[in-house]
Amino acid sequence: MYFLDKQRNQNGSNIYKVKNNFNYPLHRNKDGSYKIKSGERIRVCLTSDFFLKEADEWRRDVWNIIKQRPDVEFTLLTKRPERVLDCLPSDWGDGWENVFFSVTTENQKRVDERIPILFNLPFKHKGVFVAPFIGPVSLKDYLSENIIEQVVAGGENYDGSRVCKYEWVKNLYDECVKANTMFCFIETGTIFEKDGKIYRMPSKRLQSVMAYKSGLQFAGRPINMKLEMPKDLFNSDVYQKKWSKNCEECGSKPAVTAASCVAGQYFNGTSCVSCAAGKYSSAGASSCSACSAGTYSVAGSSTCSACSAGTYSAAGASSCSACSAGTYSVAGSSSCLTCPTGTWSSSNAGSCSNCTNKPANSSYTSNGKANDCSWSCNSGFKKDGNNCALRLWAYKVAVDSGYSFRNGTYRGTTNYQALGEIDIGKKLNNCSSSNILLSNTNIASWKFTWETSRYSDASNTNASFKRNHTSKLGSTYPSSSFFATDCSRIK
Repeated sequence: MYFLDKQRNQNGSNIYKVKNNFNYPLHRNKDGSYKIKSGERIRVCLTSDFFLKEADEWRRDVWNIIKQRPDVEFTLLTKRPERVLDCLPSDWGDGWENVFFSVTTENQKRVDERIPILFNLPFKHKGVFVAPFIGPVSLKDYLSENIIEQVVAGGENYDGSRVCKYEWVKNLYDECVKANTMFCFIETGTIFEKDGKIYRMPSKRLQSVMAYKSGLQFAGRPINMKLEMPKDLFNSDVYQKKWSKNCEECGSKPAVTAASCVAGQYFNGTSCVSCAAGKYSSAGASSCSACSAGTYSVAGSSTCSACSAGTYSAAGASSCSACSAGTYSVAGSSSCLTCPTGTWSSSNAGSCSNCTNKPANSSYTSNGKANDCSWSCNSGFKKDGNNCALRLWAYKVAVDSGYSFRNGTYRGTTNYQALGEIDIGKKLNNCSSSNILLSNTNIASWKFTWETSRYSDASNTNASFKRNHTSKLGSTYPSSSFFATDCSRIK
């Protein structure tokens, strides 16, 4: 890095805070989305060292940025692990899920010095950079702990570069394969030796291609960084890693297989891609499955969540819809059920409530969207405003007739008269002395029978009257004192 600084006429020992884009991970586009997408990886101070003493005064600002983007991977690298514990934020706990921490170990001396410190630091994800690779290195004793998730190796570059030998890289690769740990050989370095032959490659591009062609790349066990994806995340906000044509043979391009993909991703043949909203996958999947009806998922999900009571979803849903008024659902429903007759619900309901708006002597005929279920009067009762009144019909029948009657039509005799409908609290229809034709003098020849109507509509009356029978109301025929020529007592 000193060499590159010198080319830019800068002093590599001068440590400073950049003036532009220091808080770039928080920058947003005009539509409100982040410029750095969810799932993207940011290498912090890769050309320097995040834990330099000179950076202490602004490191807290960096921690605040990292904490605000739990959906982004942040890679930290240092050759000063002994300073790390004193530089962590107060709310660090046992580590943040979106931070991957590595130490550099250019030779065996640095391996045995720094990795024990690495193991004791509170980070969720840990790795080792063997770069610049300037001497034989063995990690066998440390890889067996299954703490190291990734090993990166690369030779030294630019003026004064020391040789990197193929057998060193191959031995380290073999150890990582045996431990099922990811291994990335990113570049050969300017001077590379294989089978006793020296290769000088000043081009960084060529170094990367040669490292890729060496075949010393191993996917290892998946690294599962449990990033916290925003709930309102759109599929377009999720970073999809792509390799340009210039990097189809880059050493930094990891060996990716389906086994490299964590839950919530799938292998598309070249890389691991996050599942779209409405789908899910387990680790190592080659495709994502649609969520079943009654469940949903956000992008990058390993499982589908059940819809809550009062909501529903079809298969492959990214969210659940609310049930409309008059319907309901239990948790995990694929559709909403209609509330039973006599019950009601508002929208988004997990159950229905009993309606209470009907009067006495009535029955519900529908459900409701509020406490407004439809109702009708029971048989024998007639709607009177918001109430149901008892409904009666009066007939005068000759005592010696004994015939059945329907709807006021006689069978077998003409010796009767239908007087009309009587509602409780009201007089006979068109009641007058001229149409009653009853008096104390002829009461011996006529009697009244009162019958509860079987239907609410008079045209549907189906009553049977017989001589000397008591009424269905359970009372005997009225006495002669009941009748009057002016109908005033018929109520």
